[in-house]
Amino acid sequence: MVQTAPKVQGRVWRSGKAQDDFEFDKISDYLGEEDTLVWADLCDPDHDALCSLAAELGLNDWAVEDAVAAAERVKATSYETHTFCTVYAVDVVADGAELPRLMLSMQRISAFVLPRGLITVRLTPDFD
Repeated sequence: MVQTAPKVQGRVWRSGKAQDDFEFDKISDYLGEEDTLVWADLCDPDHDALCSLAAELGLNDWAVEDAVAAAERVKATSYETHTFCTVYAVDVVADGAELPRLMLSMQRISAFVLPRGLITVRLTPDFD
């Protein structure tokens, strides 16, 4: 995985082989290449950057707002050019006390699924 900027990481595959040339600003270029797949992960994204990417890729405005909303329900919605989904990862964690209690930790992840790409949005770095 190639780190390109704080809170943004991703990977490009060409002909099924991982490449090292991922750049956030070139996502739409990658998506236009034949036999290319791109994944970009945005952690706690800057709202303007996400809106700019959404406009460039034609992502649904409501889905973009849902991706960064404070609380969202689990869902999957199909649009003409992409599918948007929101899910939760659940993990068992100890509270750190001398006699630790086990608790469930839930982290939300949203995703825009495109024909040649996946854009994931996480609100915190607590889930990698």
